[in-house]
Amino acid sequence: MYISSFKILNFKSFRETQAVPLGPGFNIVVGQNDAGKSSLVEALSMRFANRPHRSLRVVPERNSPTEAMSTCELEFHLDEGDILKLLKSQGPFSFPMELEPRNEAEVRRYLAKAARSGTFHIQARGGTVLPSGWEHHPRPFMYSNVRYSPQKGDFEVCSEAGAGYQSIVANALQQRVYAFRAERLHVSSGSITHSPHLEPDARNLAGVLNLLQSGNVSRFRRFCSAVNRVFPHIRQITVPPTGNSTAQIYVWSVDPDSERDDLAIPLAESGTGIGQVLAILYVVLTSDEPRTIIIDEPQSFLHPGAVRKLMGILQQFPQHQYVITTHSPSVVTAAGPDQLLLVRRGAAESEIGVLDPRQTSQVQTLLSEVGARLADVFGADNILWVEGQTEELCFPLVVRKLLNRPLFGTEILAILSTGDLESRHARSSLEIYRRLSQGRGLLPPAIGFILDREQRSDKEMRDLSRMSGERTYFTPRRMYENYLLRPAAVAAVISGIEDFRESPVLEAEITQWIDHHRWEQKYFGFQVQSTDRTDEFWMQEVHGAKVLKDLFEELSEHRVSFEKTRHSLALTEWLLEHSPADLQDIAQLLASALDPTNDSPPPAKP
Repeated sequence: MYISSFKILNFKSFRETQAVPLGPGFNIVVGQNDAGKSSLVEALSMRFANRPHRSLRVVPERNSPTEAMSTCELEFHLDEGDILKLLKSQGPFSFPMELEPRNEAEVRRYLAKAARSGTFHIQARGGTVLPSGWEHHPRPFMYSNVRYSPQKGDFEVCSEAGAGYQSIVANALQQRVYAFRAERLHVSSGSITHSPHLEPDARNLAGVLNLLQSGNVSRFRRFCSAVNRVFPHIRQITVPPTGNSTAQIYVWSVDPDSERDDLAIPLAESGTGIGQVLAILYVVLTSDEPRTIIIDEPQSFLHPGAVRKLMGILQQFPQHQYVITTHSPSVVTAAGPDQLLLVRRGAAESEIGVLDPRQTSQVQTLLSEVGARLADVFGADNILWVEGQTEELCFPLVVRKLLNRPLFGTEILAILSTGDLESRHARSSLEIYRRLSQGRGLLPPAIGFILDREQRSDKEMRDLSRMSGERTYFTPRRMYENYLLRPAAVAAVISGIEDFRESPVLEAEITQWIDHHRWEQKYFGFQVQSTDRTDEFWMQEVHGAKVLKDLFEELSEHRVSFEKTRHSLALTEWLLEHSPADLQDIAQLLASALDPTNDSPPPAKP
């Protein structure tokens, strides 16, 4: 049993997604902050209130009518045996009367026909779950009631009324999905319970651990061993009763054989994240049936080393399906996912795409989205620091395609905050990058820095170059996007964007838009004199990123926003394929920066 696909409609930042596939093993969802990952977790949990999507696209006027219902459509992979197990574990349920199922064989025949596709569809709407997609009989008086009799080992007709078997299955599947949110759980103590079921917010964690400790000693010992693997300093967990009806979780960092229970620490006084791990491991280790386990941002409450250990434990329980959201490369690497999903936040709504980790360019996009930086380059021989994430993605392509050389051990990485290089702290900021990369510790040395020329003066560029030991290089044009302002390339990239607008965008229209707006003051920061208005001046001094941003928004009728890491990469790929001469200046710049024997940087201006 696992979720094979889902579709989110009218919920928070999601207007309407396509049907997104999930695999039976590890599914990793990556994306930047506020992209919509946590909303995705909430939708998959099937426990959400109606939070309709709002944007100019769906609410063009202040009082425009809107759809009030939020929906998540899920497709579960189930076979006949899975459904029988679910029905046997539930109370009475009803079948259409004309079937008159009197035993398991007849129930099996009907289920085999109804579930021939191997899937079961659920609609979660405003916190309730409804079956959909199976044969539907709306009139209750046409139903007969059936229940499973453990004594007979078979199904039997009964007089006790029950819900429709489809609803029974839908609600049972909802109980098989467990979602952990990216927040600290306050679950140190709670009421003693006789039910082993952990509540969705884990508020009864102390109660279920107390029950496990007293009722299944071997399993509880295995649970403590798993906790110790994630947190080696935790030697044992105990959950003694603290009153007639309550219990409290204690964390032991001393040897249990010392019998020093007075040194055990209440969970409430322990580190952030321990409660989350206890809850996750409890569900994983004690679930006798396969579950879908959703973990939101585990790196937000765990050290990278603990994350890797937790992923290793989860891999030992392959009967469960895992959906894990993150922006940490440690989680992606440790999980070794079967499926990678990328959540992006456009101008008004979130979108979900499927990544293929086998394709290098998509892996580079993934690493950029999750903020992969120093932790992923310990094995590099040296680093070429560049202006931003766009250059981090695009420059390796230019090196491979135009310079026809491998990077070998060189990593091209974005400087985290280029704004610091323009402030009064420029000298100390650049010095920090130099010292980080001098090879004295785990990090590789820097072979150079490539920065946008922007509107820096010659003196500013000379000063920055001197700070870096004459290893700073500047783009001849204002910024890298200035090399991407080719109408044919823009038209080709736009044509590949779904729903960019209803009518196609042609190269001539892009040329006309640029000609109409090219000399607007906002693209230069000053009014360009008529005597300076040449093609060469425009190509060198215009703010290319702003031009592309406005062009995308206006021509798409505000449906699509220009995303530098996504669309600049696509533009670069098109130019390398169809017009590589347009990127020759960048190739020469990279050749100079990558040659450690070259002591003289190329001129800052062409």
